Amino acid sequence: MSTPSAGAVRTTLLFVWAAFLGWLLVSGKVYRYIGPRTMWVVIFGAVMLLLAALMQIGSGSTERLSQKELLGLSSFIAPIAILVLVPAAGLGSEAASRKSSGGLVSAASRFAPIPQSGGDVSFPEISYASDSQEYGAALGIVDGYEVKLTGFVAHPDGTPDGTFALTRFETFCCAADAIPYSVAVDPSITEDYPDDTWLTVSGSLARRTDEFVLEAERITEVKEPKNPYI
Repeated sequence: MSTPSAGAVRTTLLFVWAAFLGWLLVSGKVYRYIGPRTMWVVIFGAVMLLLAALMQIGSGSTERLSQKELLGLSSFIAPIAILVLVPAAGLGSEAASRKSSGGLVSAASRFAPIPQSGGDVSFPEISYASDSQEYGAALGIVDGYEVKLTGFVAHPDGTPDGTFALTRFETFCCAADAIPYSVAVDPSITEDYPDDTWLTVSGSLARRTDEFVLEAERITEVKEPKNPYI
């Protein structure tokens, strides 16, 4: 049985990888692995692999591959098969609890962004403002500050009955370095929500002891965003 030419195999592999990266981008599944800051790597990779595959077509190489070489090149398909067939580990309430208990959030808080008044206020800024009144004052985060946040429900240890934490992960490079940020929510009704339920909560912030709590005025269940990270 004759083996395919080296050019044909290499071209096929390049097209498969380019198509795979393109599928990750179009489907939105790329956010399960890569953070928004490094999205350009996937886009660049998809384009370059496609160009390389097109150039390989024109090479006209008829060199035959040995069985050993064919097996080695086929192994490049394994990562794609694993990512497609094995469900990606979700970053939800359980992961947030593990990462928080590991001290990642407190370590990250040392690198709080420089406050800029008038900018968007989200989970990290509220978290930093809870730790530092000076930081909060620079952003204008005080009692009565109105916000609208979208995140998933979590119930960390010590959460008072009738309340929950709204949580969102922030990524810097990829999902492996994701850091959870949570804002305690005091709902206007006694209804509670299961862990990992995605909600959009509108209301105002109120400082209670050592943190800001979101006093909810409106709570809406929503679908998980295409990009679940911030």
